[in-house]
Amino acid sequence: MGDQKEEIPPPPLSTGEASSSSYLTDDIVPISPETPIQPPADASDPESQPAGGGIEPILNHHDQPKHHSRLNLNLGPRPPCFPSTLRESLFILQATNATAASSFFQGATAIITFSIGADLSMTQGEITWITASTALTAGAFQLGLGQLADLLGRRATFIIGMGSFSALALLGAFARDPLWMDVVCGAVGVCSAMVVPPAIGIMGAAYGVPSKRKNLAFSAFGAGNPLGFVFGSILSGVATKIFGWRAAFVLIAILWACFTVLAFWTIPRVEAYPVGQPLKTRLRLFVRTFDSVGTVLTIFGTGLLTAGITLGPTDGWKAPHIVAMLVLGAILLVVFVFWERIYPHPLMPPHIWKDRNFTFIILACLPGYMAFLSSNFWLAFFMQSLQHLSPLTVAVHLIPQAVAGLIYNIIAGSVLHRINNTLLVAVGSVSYTASNILLALMRPDSPYWGFVFPALILSVVGADFQFNVANVCVPPFLFMV
Repeated sequence: MGDQKEEIPPPPLSTGEASSSSYLTDDIVPISPETPIQPPADASDPESQPAGGGIEPILNHHDQPKHHSRLNLNLGPRPPCFPSTLRESLFILQATNATAASSFFQGATAIITFSIGADLSMTQGEITWITASTALTAGAFQLGLGQLADLLGRRATFIIGMGSFSALALLGAFARDPLWMDVVCGAVGVCSAMVVPPAIGIMGAAYGVPSKRKNLAFSAFGAGNPLGFVFGSILSGVATKIFGWRAAFVLIAILWACFTVLAFWTIPRVEAYPVGQPLKTRLRLFVRTFDSVGTVLTIFGTGLLTAGITLGPTDGWKAPHIVAMLVLGAILLVVFVFWERIYPHPLMPPHIWKDRNFTFIILACLPGYMAFLSSNFWLAFFMQSLQHLSPLTVAVHLIPQAVAGLIYNIIAGSVLHRINNTLLVAVGSVSYTASNILLALMRPDSPYWGFVFPALILSVVGADFQFNVANVCVPPFLFMV
């Protein structure tokens, strides 16, 4: 054995591919073997596409073949990787925490930016980067860390990400200058990017069969992002009111430390690589197949472009460094697109964009999500700086968004398989638009119930409806090579 060459197996499946993998086990139990996944029709062939516009019928799960395994309260079969409903529920909670990590941190810091800025003598641009750096790194590193999790292990990546998130949040509590604060917040974003791809990969693999159970699981998962910001704001406001703004970071550290410990018991071993594959083999495979060039291009491309957009209003759009960042960032992203077309193991396989369902959902959700987080940040800053409200009062003003979000999320999860999902996406877009019109017309002396309250209620309608459709209705076979 010692003289034999170890054969390198084919690269593991990506996060999306895992939904059709045969390695979807906790105790080597296949996921729904009696329901094979049919190969997709060529998305580029017009004859293979259904008639009509918008989102095709594949998004309506009541049209999908029924699964005849043992049912539990008519929800559908429990995935075999979960030995009990309790373990399944706790995993969904963990997955929701994962997708909420970045927005929770941004919400927690958004309502104390005025306090942090005053204490650390920060400029307007430095205050903006408290939350902007978290969002930037969370997005820029997610593709690369997703491929890393598939190659080296989803469960391990998830646990390390949660633990690192807790440790860095605690480090933020001891910040002494603007650079310290902004760098720590950026590092926290990297940690949040570590936990989202494994959570998506495991959920996509476990819930491969359309059912009401899958709808409910993914509706809870989708609620994490929009509701994370609100709950982060509320808890941060309470901690700041009692102990000061540094206590908000300590509270986040404690919460995520608890989640990290719980993850050892709740996260199943649903990996993209073959069961029992040695770590040495996976490391060698990682070195040979990891898209390092694509990772560098996305990190610097999105980083420079976002930095230019963020600094432009304060430094001037014609400033040489702003122009350079915008142009270079755009060029790097264009190069990334071409690179992904030729690299054999790309971070984002180009063929997924051939499916117009997927493309439509991404384009529909992108502007709304951008508006949701940015409007919440500036609304919180507006209340603190112009209306002179305390962090706790700001948090109380945001509570209706959390309550409405929970209600709408339950509604969305219950009707996904009954209502045409194109209608849900359209309702979400209209709600986003109305919310931002109200915020744009608001003045410092505008009544809360006439502007802020309806804007909060409408914005979370858009977030919940569109996130649920995007999470549940993107077909798993889009990610098949």
